[in-house]
Amino acid sequence: MEVTPISPVLGGIVRGVDLSVPLDEATSSELRDAWHRHGVLFFRNQKMTDDQQLDAASVFGAPEEFRFSPPVRDDLPLVHVIHEDGARRGAGVAIWHSDATWMARPPIGTMLRAMRLPPGGGDTCFSHAGAAHDDLSAPLRTLVDCLTAVHEGGPHLARSAAMVGVEVPERPISHPVVRTHPATGRKCLFVNRLFTTRINELAEEESRAVLGLLCDQLRAPDFQIRWQWRPGDVVLWDNRCLQHYAVQDYRSARTMHRVTLAGEPVR
Repeated sequence: MEVTPISPVLGGIVRGVDLSVPLDEATSSELRDAWHRHGVLFFRNQKMTDDQQLDAASVFGAPEEFRFSPPVRDDLPLVHVIHEDGARRGAGVAIWHSDATWMARPPIGTMLRAMRLPPGGGDTCFSHAGAAHDDLSAPLRTLVDCLTAVHEGGPHLARSAAMVGVEVPERPISHPVVRTHPATGRKCLFVNRLFTTRINELAEEESRAVLGLLCDQLRAPDFQIRWQWRPGDVVLWDNRCLQHYAVQDYRSARTMHRVTLAGEPVR
């Protein structure tokens, strides 16, 4: 197995691993270490079934059902379909975010497999929230390290819920503005424009200003990579330390199969 870094900040391309076959413990451990080190792993030319994708994702955590996306089939509720026809604009994926931060235990990670791609476009960008935190000035880090913020599903989740006929959680959730990654000990910004609505400890105007500054920080190219999908690609990202942005620059169908890894308390 070989893992080639994409940038000094995040991202690793994995070669020499076939995710369609069961992985031994030594390979699994090496992959988990690489995932924690790089934040997001990219596997090219993978030929696998939905059941095999579920098994591969289980190496990194416990898959969980995500009720706001339809399952690939009724007897496999832990693998979800993400489909865009290219005509619907303004979907929440085209905003920098971490997945489902409105949950009390947001998923620790996501495995996405390319099923149908547009002839051009449809890239996914990733930003490292740990590097973004480290780049803040020391006084600002001292301030944000002790703050909490409110997360809500909002209109984007409401639209997804309506499409699959489920109810949206009514109660907002508060999380630390800065979380500590349990495997690496690294501090990471944990706010986003999609789900974070306000900072609890600040006045309204202060909250808007600080929240906007932190979200802008995560958009800096210094902490980012951009992945151009190919057929057979499988991508696994760590939702605890990364944010992502699905570029909506295409006008034809794009279909992905996704496995979400069960979350843990945000600390």
